[in-house]
Amino acid sequence: MDNNQITKNFDEIEDKIQKIIDVRKSQENELQELKDYIAQLEEELQEKIDAENKLIEERLFVRSKIDSLLSKLQDIEGGPTSPNNKEV
Repeated sequence: MDNNQITKNFDEIEDKIQKIIDVRKSQENELQELKDYIAQLEEELQEKIDAENKLIEERLFVRSKIDSLLSKLQDIEGGPTSPNNKEV
């Protein structure tokens, strides 16, 4: 082999290695973008979970208030001294 052929072979190898490096960098960038997207989705999911938990707490609070009011109404309307309290 002459020097020109050797140089040509090394140039081809260098080009192939550069393509591999470029593909690798591209994959690393894509992987980072996907990791960022996953982190964003996890954050949004946590916000939705927190909001749902807050709504559940509010619903339980409202339910307890309603139950308390209903109990007071029953005491007023259906207590043992009330004339509306008739046995069947």
